[in-house]
Amino acid sequence: MNEADITLRDSRSDAKSYRVCKVDLLCPYCGFYSPAEGPVPTMKSALVVCHRCHEAVMLQAANVLTPGSPVLDYYPKKLPTVDPFVPNDIADDYLEAQRCFSAGACMDVL
Repeated sequence: MNEADITLRDSRSDAKSYRVCKVDLLCPYCGFYSPAEGPVPTMKSALVVCHRCHEAVMLQAANVLTPGSPVLDYYPKKLPTVDPFVPNDIADDYLEAQRCFSAGACMDVL
């Protein structure tokens, strides 16, 4: 999942003491594209819960979370996995490379 997989649909404060954010995202937990919704504790972040697996994902924006504004980052990142039939030395290298890409350590190379 990357930031382009997150679409902010709505962000408003109905009859609650906080704003509510509604998004469509590729959930890092269940791996499905699903609607999610949750509170906006600050103007630049939201904590949304996936409607499918009921796990929380934190979203961060550059300015204010409004419909159409880009999401800069999300947490947690999806944990990389490897098929058990892959040899251990290759699997270890693959998992290390995936952790580096998810941390953004290899972005200058591309």
